[in-house]
Amino acid sequence: MNALNSRQLSPLVALAFRIAGIIMVIGPFLDIAILPIPYQMQNRAWVVESITVAVDRGFVPMLGIALIISGAWVSSLSNTEPKATPSWRSLQFWAVILASVLAAFYMLLTIFHTSNVLTLQSERLSSITEQAAEAEQQLETQIDEEVGQRRQQVQELLRNDQLREQVISQGLISPEDAEQLQAFQEDPERLNVFLQGLDDQAAGLRTERQTEIGVQREEAQQAARATTMKAISRVSISSIILAIGYGLMGWTGLRLYLRGSM
Repeated sequence: MNALNSRQLSPLVALAFRIAGIIMVIGPFLDIAILPIPYQMQNRAWVVESITVAVDRGFVPMLGIALIISGAWVSSLSNTEPKATPSWRSLQFWAVILASVLAAFYMLLTIFHTSNVLTLQSERLSSITEQAAEAEQQLETQIDEEVGQRRQQVQELLRNDQLREQVISQGLISPEDAEQLQAFQEDPERLNVFLQGLDDQAAGLRTERQTEIGVQREEAQQAARATTMKAISRVSISSIILAIGYGLMGWTGLRLYLRGSM
């Protein structure tokens, strides 16, 4: 009685396996096609993200193909299908063909993804270098302007007695600065020393800020390299695993077909 029930349930189990397998194959590929919309083939970041989606969804179709093949096996146990079914008309044949195609697809995807991520890394590193150079240029301009304004201010106050008295009387400069201006007027050599000190301070500030920019640039470049390695490792390794898994399923199935064992 149990054997009879099992034989009666086999077609239902086989059908359930096949339906579930087909849905699990089609569903992820719909995600792969729909999620990247709108398509931006010229945008490398979009390409990398699309490949990541394709790899992340790639494990579900593998299980779907396994269910389709399992459904064919369960169906064969019940002897409900003709044994002479042409291979090109059987669902499991197309399942192993799809597995073979996906094996090649994910192997090529591994190479393509690695190439795109390395290109993005190169572009990112170049952008970081350019931003650092721009920051250094802005720093140079800012320091030169500040030193120039300070020089011009001191020299103008020393040349114009009326302006100097007005600035001092209105409290626009501190008493110490007023005394310093008086000292410059009495001894021009002290003015030269002061101006040289401005140049030395500017040079020291310039070196300090350039060092900070250099450290920030190096940290940003290291972070970019680390992000690249993570992207390559996670997606590429998963893609290789998918290629191997699909390859074993597809090529083993084709070999069994050629031997007439499937």
